[in-house]
Amino acid sequence: MEHAGLESPEEFEVLSNEINMMEVRERSPCSLSSRSST
Repeated sequence: MEHAGLESPEEFEVLSNEINMMEVRERSPCSLSSRSST
């Protein structure tokens, strides 16, 4: 499988960074809910 828009390593870094942040949010929903309830 070829990823057409991900030829530049910078774009890939940003994309993987976004995915990483999403994973962190999913792992710690408690910290998110405590933040919004404050």
